[in-house]
Amino acid sequence: MMTFAQLGEHNGDRQFNQISFMVHDMQNAIDRWIEGLKVGPWIVCEITEADMQNLVTKNGAVNPEKFKMKLALAYMGSVQIELIQPCYGMPVYQDFLDKYGEGIHHFKETFNKDENYDAALADYVERGFPVIFGGDLWGTRFSYMETRPDFNFVFEMGNMAAASNIPEGAVYMYPDPAKE
Repeated sequence: MMTFAQLGEHNGDRQFNQISFMVHDMQNAIDRWIEGLKVGPWIVCEITEADMQNLVTKNGAVNPEKFKMKLALAYMGSVQIELIQPCYGMPVYQDFLDKYGEGIHHFKETFNKDENYDAALADYVERGFPVIFGGDLWGTRFSYMETRPDFNFVFEMGNMAAASNIPEGAVYMYPDPAKE
């Protein structure tokens, strides 16, 4: 039998680094996390079709329709907490909220090299987990795999690239630590 240390080493090169939650009201959700769990401050932004490139859905590559969503990020240790509020035109998120309500949408595993990302993506698709949504956001790649029927959550893959093309003024910190 493996020890806990051996279990940790077995998949030691892999990690979930993000847990994402769908929310109806971004401001209310952020305030609940801050007040209830003492998680914050948050980086907050709005994302539209102009911010994403190379969009793919379960039906293949798409030209982005008009859409808007709010996104907030904070950390608990090394794990990123992501909140997403669809505003309009984002069925991958709105359908989840309509069917399940607020809650965990996906876990994200990141890859430090694009070739590792590409190989893992091909492997997951081959094992029956197709891409249901993906693309490039401000220089970072992501893919949502259809794992909900098997695991009751969506599995996201991403690369480790830091977002590099963020338009000036597109993000803000809440609460603003400079004002506290």
